[in-house]
Amino acid sequence: MNIHKYFVRAEHPQPELRFRGMVEVREEQAGPTGPVLFRAMAPGAGVGAPVRSFQTHDAAIRDLFPGIDDPKKLIILPVHEATGGAWSGNYPVPRIGAVILATGLGLATVLDYKVVDGYLGLTVRLHNQPEQHIRRNGRGASALVFGAETRQVFGYVCLYNGKRHELYAESHYTAGQAAEAHFKPPKSKRHMVSVMLAEKDGQTVVHAPS
Repeated sequence: MNIHKYFVRAEHPQPELRFRGMVEVREEQAGPTGPVLFRAMAPGAGVGAPVRSFQTHDAAIRDLFPGIDDPKKLIILPVHEATGGAWSGNYPVPRIGAVILATGLGLATVLDYKVVDGYLGLTVRLHNQPEQHIRRNGRGASALVFGAETRQVFGYVCLYNGKRHELYAESHYTAGQAAEAHFKPPKSKRHMVSVMLAEKDGQTVVHAPS
């Protein structure tokens, strides 16, 4: 049986139903050939709520806390298995060596993980350290950022008229826009700019020959 852990903060209108802590979601098979369902459990959570099985982790957890309609009052964060820290990003925890985009700091490479007050942070090396960060922390200093302060990016190789340019972007579309801004092709030749995914979560993407 697989068990998935989440950090949950539930601001219920009734004080006795408020909760802040760990919730476990357990997988269970609905019969020999049935689908995999999920059941959420937590000590002291969901007083009076029936424990039922659902098709998603999110639905199973929300069933523990009936009466909370405002999504801002029911925070569900996955827990990183290796560190036990709650991840606040809206994408999977990046690998060590992956490149991410940190708000106000730019592109950064993940060096290590650090848990602070129960939340999983990323120790990162900044690709282009801002002057303000240099003044406060010293040249070459790493930074600590949390999931909600970062965005996922991917590495792309862009080609045009025999020229090559490598960049990181949040999507194929934004990579194409950045490539056009770099190459500056005339409007009639923009279709000649090609963009290929080259890196995802710190790992090289290999394209099979067509």
